[in-house]
Amino acid sequence: MRLRHCILAFVCLLQCCMAGSGARNGGSGPDMAALRIGDRVLWVEIAATEADRSRGLMNRKAMPENEGMIFVYRSERTLSFWMKNTLIDLDIAFLDSEGRIVDVQTMKRLDETVIYSRKPAKYAVEANMGWFRERGIGVGAVVNLPPQVTRTVAED
Repeated sequence: MRLRHCILAFVCLLQCCMAGSGARNGGSGPDMAALRIGDRVLWVEIAATEADRSRGLMNRKAMPENEGMIFVYRSERTLSFWMKNTLIDLDIAFLDSEGRIVDVQTMKRLDETVIYSRKPAKYAVEANMGWFRERGIGVGAVVNLPPQVTRTVAED
């Protein structure tokens, strides 16, 4: 009986640590957030500092199917991205301050051509190429942005 209580206490402690860390897996890796778009979930790393946004998804050879990165900015503006040192093809969805998708574009690996959001955006979400299209998610869809994203104070 005592062993059962110890195991239960350990499991509860572990769950609390994972929930409080902001990371999906409770590890010491990057902060992760769950973006909900209708009944779909995309787990994203949060890039809110200039260094994190500059590094982005560079030098990664693969990314799990339902994971990506969200780039957070202080205010809406025309955003620009390129794929220098990025080894995987990506889609990028630009979101306004309310989480509404205002533009979706495809970016090819290692392409250094700069792409610009077609409308001002506060957030940009990168996912594997085809992720948005395959799920019927496009311009006008609303992304439910969790507090760990909306309360993030972005560097400009």
